[in-house]
Amino acid sequence: MLAEIETITPEEASKLLKNNEKNRNVRLTQVDRYAEDMQTSRWQVNGQAIIVGEDGSLIDGQHRLLACVKANVPFKSFVVRNAPVSIRSTVDTGRARTIADVLSIHGHHNARNLGSIANIIFAYSTIGRMEPAFSDFKHSPTPRQTEEVVEHFEGLSEFASLAQRFRPFPFPTSIVALSYMMKIGCKEESYIQFNRFLEAVHSGVGLTADNPVLMYRNQALSENSRGGRRRGRKGWVALLIKTWNLWAKGETCEQLTWRSTESFPDPLLF
Repeated sequence: MLAEIETITPEEASKLLKNNEKNRNVRLTQVDRYAEDMQTSRWQVNGQAIIVGEDGSLIDGQHRLLACVKANVPFKSFVVRNAPVSIRSTVDTGRARTIADVLSIHGHHNARNLGSIANIIFAYSTIGRMEPAFSDFKHSPTPRQTEEVVEHFEGLSEFASLAQRFRPFPFPTSIVALSYMMKIGCKEESYIQFNRFLEAVHSGVGLTADNPVLMYRNQALSENSRGGRRRGRKGWVALLIKTWNLWAKGETCEQLTWRSTESFPDPLLF
């Protein structure tokens, strides 16, 4: 076997892919992530090799090669050639690193929470609106993009620890992500008031029966205790924003609800 760093062009990638007959199913989202990293010069040589068998067949590397073709830019990688075809069953049998693994390796605490919050903030900063950020966003960030979000958005790591306070509620990282959006997107007075609102949500102290915060708490805690998430993340965040809007205006209500047929609410700002 021969291993060395090579610059692989889209043309070379296409040639190698012609001999890709016994590989696993292609994950298009993975191809998209790799392609974006290549197009934006985020791609790094990390020791993971493109492996070509002694018969010319592609043993490992189809996602990277497909990404190269899609991005239409060359990339550098270790390439192992003339590998015994018999090693195919031993390749890629380990568990892939998650975003949380990557953040933890870089010294971040609460890495799972931080990764979830960073993904939401990435969507918000990419699209510029709250609703898609809390929906099933189709384009998840690459590990490097997640690191950049954590590096760019000051104090995001500290917010990850706050998610523990809201574990009894559905989608606690979404609650914290919404709080961070308020921090970076509105005046200080609105953010201070929103923190007071979240404290009321968390504690439930001194709430009357017609207080929307109590209604939200009762629904959320009941739903979470049963392990169900029938509203989905978008639905629970929409209900939380609706609760905030009522609370911020000092209004009471007889019933609190948000239906998927309604428009996603914008948070009230001062």
